[in-house]
Amino acid sequence: LLQAHYHTWEVGASDATTLALRSQADPTGRTSRIQVVGNEADGSEVQPGPGDPTSGPEFLVPAFEYGHVESFSYRVPDGTPPQRIFGLAPRLNYAGESIQVRLEKDGGGSSCLGEIPSWSIDSMLFYSFDLPFSELPLLEAGDAIHIECSYDNTSANDELRSVLADNGFEEP
Repeated sequence: LLQAHYHTWEVGASDATTLALRSQADPTGRTSRIQVVGNEADGSEVQPGPGDPTSGPEFLVPAFEYGHVESFSYRVPDGTPPQRIFGLAPRLNYAGESIQVRLEKDGGGSSCLGEIPSWSIDSMLFYSFDLPFSELPLLEAGDAIHIECSYDNTSANDELRSVLADNGFEEP
C-alpha cells in the first residue's frame, strides 16, 4: 500500500516523488495496519465539547474562533488481539494549534504517545517510535487512545490566512 499526499493548489509544480523497496526472504511473522483515530465519518469518537449542538457531540471548529478544543477517544473493542503502536501521523491541517495523543490503559494508568504544542502544516508527518519492537507501546482490548486538539480558525492564523487567500477567500 502506498499513499502520496499532494496539494492541488500548486499548479505546475514538478513531482519529485521517489520510492525505494527492500525485500526479505524470510517473513517476520508480524503484520501491520494503519488505524485512523479521530474525526471518523460516523462521529462516534468525537467527545462532547464547547459549541456542540443539542443533538450531541460534533466535530466543528467555528469560524473566527481561537483556542477551540476538540477531543476524540477510541476504545479498543473486546476480543481485539494486543498490538504494538509503531508511530503516529497527526493531521490538523491549517487551523491546528496543538495536539496531544495519550494511551489510557484499561487497568489504569496513562502515558503520552506524542505531543506537538505548536502545530504548523510542516508538522504533518509520520512520527515513528525509535524503540525495539518489544518496547513499543502496547495497545490491548479495553485500552483507549485519547486525542486532544486545539484550533485557531481566525484571520490572525498566518498559515490559514495564506491558504485561504491562495484559494480566493478573505476569511475563515
